[in-house]
Amino acid sequence: MNQQMKLVKRFLLIATSAIASSLLANSPSQAATIALSDSFVILNEFSQNPISTGTDTKTNTNTVASGDDGSAIAIAQAQASFLSNPLLPADTSSDTDMNINQLPMEPPADIDLGLEEEIAPLLSSLASPAAYNTSSSMVTGFGKNNSGRANSEATVVGDFFVNAGTSFSFDFITNLNLYASVDDPITENAAASGDILLALVNPETEEVLDFFLATGKVDSKNQDVLDYLGSSNISLEPLNQETDFGSNQESADLIVQGSLKRDFEQDTNVRLVEFKRNQAEVAVPEPLTISGSLLSGCFLLIAKRQRKANS
Repeated sequence: MNQQMKLVKRFLLIATSAIASSLLANSPSQAATIALSDSFVILNEFSQNPISTGTDTKTNTNTVASGDDGSAIAIAQAQASFLSNPLLPADTSSDTDMNINQLPMEPPADIDLGLEEEIAPLLSSLASPAAYNTSSSMVTGFGKNNSGRANSEATVVGDFFVNAGTSFSFDFITNLNLYASVDDPITENAAASGDILLALVNPETEEVLDFFLATGKVDSKNQDVLDYLGSSNISLEPLNQETDFGSNQESADLIVQGSLKRDFEQDTNVRLVEFKRNQAEVAVPEPLTISGSLLSGCFLLIAKRQRKANS
């Protein structure tokens, strides 16, 4: 598992860094703001085969530039796959969106982050059933009058049947990587955020049985956070939790591996949902409107459903 995680993480960092470096190298005379948010999750070692699977991806980008000294580029990509049978194609979704406004140079010829090419060999190296998804959002702004936003989402869903007197279990590993850079924090704004939600639910009652949550945000206005938590049936091992807050170049990186094991006394249908969202935004000099963390909303949802289940 660690080998696959290192492979994907290295690839994403190299790809996104190469794009940003290419843009900056071709515009050395202009100040630039950068925001980057990417994440991935691998799920494998399932105790049961899924009855059905599903995947979904969404991306959206927007840029605004005014005058002769403003330009921006926004890129969002997402990929999700669930391999339930090695003899059948994986259930896969992918989406890409890019928006360029008055870019002062030609963008790289191949601006694809390469997620689709990376997914096939990764899944083939895992024993089925296995699931994997990744999403990445990046925005770069140049000059004095620009703004840009990139949003990406990826979801995998699996339905399972658990016999009475047995357990449902699987392993997972997650990574959330955030970066925001400005030259002048007074007039420039950059923010990157990401959320990962892993939930085991009863599809008939909608009760949340177990969950894992991770959230992070880096903001040039110092609204920074990086945290995670899980329910009692999930064992967690943080492999890395690094932050660099309070400077013009802020970053956060979280890698957590874990396992879920839950016993069932009766025959039970369960649904596993893994959802991630990545957002990146820059603005000069307009204020940012990047939405708040998914984590607080998930807390409220889980608390509400658990109270309902206990009443």
